Amino acid sequence: MKTKRLIFTVDLPLKKVWSILRNVEHHLPLLPGYIRHEMVAENEFLLLIKRKNAWINKWWNLRITVKEWQEPSTLSLSVEEMNKILSGEALVQTTKAAAQKTLVKIYFKYDISGSLNKFFAHMIQTKDDEDIIQEIKSFLNGIP
Repeated sequence: MKTKRLIFTVDLPLKKVWSILRNVEHHLPLLPGYIRHEMVAENEFLLLIKRKNAWINKWWNLRITVKEWQEPSTLSLSVEEMNKILSGEALVQTTKAAAQKTLVKIYFKYDISGSLNKFFAHMIQTKDDEDIIQEIKSFLNGIP
């Protein structure tokens, strides 16, 4: 199982960060390759993303389930690709770092099965951590 960990501070109060997390319409389009999403239950949605690698396009149909929602500290999700190629878990933890600052910790564990697992793993990992963190910070600071 592969693990991804991002830890950073944003110049927003904790309450503002959670108001953004509460609304998936805000942050799902941030995902690389985002095409569309659909809510299927209060704690579950389907997500379609498209990833490119050289000459291959791969469409990922993901089922995202909210496992735990403890505002304003913890959001836990499970992720499963509909063809069982990808499965994983994500955890977002936040704490107040200062009056107008929030410490954000994002953990993502995933497993890719099948004979092409190394190829598909490369399709997921296309940006380095600092680029991802800068995109998240820019996005969070841009929401009114």
